[in-house]
Amino acid sequence: MPDISDSEFRQFVRYQALGTPEEAEKKIRDLEADNKQQRDQLRDLKAAVPAEGMVAVPKEKADALAAYEKLGKPDDLANVASERDTLRQKDAARTRQDAIRAAVEAAGWPAETVATLEDMRSLDGAAFEVRAEKNDKGEEVRMPYLTLSGEGKQAQKLTDFAASAPQLKGLKTAVAEQPKQPPTFPRQQPDGAAPRPEVKGGVDDEIQQTRDRAMAANPLRPART
Repeated sequence: MPDISDSEFRQFVRYQALGTPEEAEKKIRDLEADNKQQRDQLRDLKAAVPAEGMVAVPKEKADALAAYEKLGKPDDLANVASERDTLRQKDAARTRQDAIRAAVEAAGWPAETVATLEDMRSLDGAAFEVRAEKNDKGEEVRMPYLTLSGEGKQAQKLTDFAASAPQLKGLKTAVAEQPKQPPTFPRQQPDGAAPRPEVKGGVDDEIQQTRDRAMAANPLRPART
């Protein structure tokens, strides 16, 4: 039996705690396999981590970004969106003005009432429309309506609203009492008679023209021979 030193004996005891040489060899192989697997995972993780200055995003967002880049730069797209919103606002304002103008015309109000209705804060968001209805005589008329903004608001006649609106006070009466000009007819002249000269001056001119006509020969009197 070979002699061994005390330190060699203590080392042998430690080896025995690890198991048989075969078991120790298997543990070493398992450790090497696990180590390789962990190195592979670490390498894959490093490849997946964005480089400095890069950001990781889902694939659908990356695809959307590529589509946006085809449309132009962000500043250009922002300008396009701003111009679109401006055009929409102008179109909405023009559409509302046309609706107000149609309602004013149906009510028989002066054209300047359109600006008055546009400036009224109480009508912000109100909708104007003109409906075809029958009056008491059975005649079809165009009746203007408005619906104030707010949930549950009902359409009402524009003329009814005007009766309680200070800005429109007296508007209906002023229109109704506007004097109508009597119809004018062209002055008739007898057949064959010379047209009566137009009177441009005052009473003196009328008297002078009457004298001139009296002095002139009467076309119905036979001429002297």
